[in-house]
Amino acid sequence: MDEPKRSMTREELHELVWTTPMQKLAEIYALSDRGMAKICERYLVPVPPRGYWAKVEAGQAVRRTPLRAVENAALQHVHIGSRPTPVRSAYLEEVLATAKRETDSEGRHPERASEPLLPPSPISPPRAPEVDTTPSGKIHQDVRRFLSELRACKVDRDGFVYLKYVKVAPRDITRVGGVLSSLAFELGRHGFSFNDMSNRIGFTK
Repeated sequence: MDEPKRSMTREELHELVWTTPMQKLAEIYALSDRGMAKICERYLVPVPPRGYWAKVEAGQAVRRTPLRAVENAALQHVHIGSRPTPVRSAYLEEVLATAKRETDSEGRHPERASEPLLPPSPISPPRAPEVDTTPSGKIHQDVRRFLSELRACKVDRDGFVYLKYVKVAPRDITRVGGVLSSLAFELGRHGFSFNDMSNRIGFTK
């Protein structure tokens, strides 16, 4: 059997789930019914209600639930299954470079050593994937509490959660944790620590 299409738009996924029973789709993509349903839920794609396919087989009139537009660009492109091997994020490189400049300038400006080191802009990780540089893939202990609070946040109508200047799709919270953990481990070598006690996260020394 030919390899199924794994990358598609939300519109294509919507068309797929309303023209093919969920159980059959799950078999095609080697997933469970629940796993396929979770993907649709993650991308805010409505699925047929219980009894829909029985009505179709009986020749009864059925009505599709329309696909609602969302502003979250991260939800526009759907990928089902394993992803390609990631590369290191340019965002992570930029923040680490900023930390190095701050560290190098401490000798010239010692009075700035106590100022918080914040990312160049409010954290909203780019779609480019990154390599996990945390020790053994572990989440930094100072980051773990923040991730728990972020996961507990309510998803807005566009599919985002927001906490302390971090606005991200729920499916990307693990990626955010990886980025923050990488920063925490790397910057910890220079005396910086992760700080989530104020109204925005950052790194302080």
